[in-house]
Amino acid sequence: MSSFEVEQVLIGHPLVLECAVYAVPSALGEDSVMAAVVVSDPDAFTVEDVIDFVSPRLPYFAVPRYIDVLDELPKTSTQKIRKAALRERGVTGTTTDVGPRKRRTT
Repeated sequence: MSSFEVEQVLIGHPLVLECAVYAVPSALGEDSVMAAVVVSDPDAFTVEDVIDFVSPRLPYFAVPRYIDVLDELPKTSTQKIRKAALRERGVTGTTTDVGPRKRRTT
């Protein structure tokens, strides 16, 4: 599953205005999924709500482990999101770690 596909699900959340999904290194060896989001109402937005929104719409391995709520996403002069800058920034003190996702059973 591509980052674009995960972004399309995230952007479907009513409070998410803009987002970027990218991989960050994990202590377990495989990369983890991280999402940076810009939201319309930071007071109403919760990470738990967005995880509840995306979880039934994505395979367990594509649900972001880390979510960073930002005022704006870094962009180039042509308004493309600078994912390399976000990857370089990585997990910070303001990043929420929602923990590893487990395979859903039906």
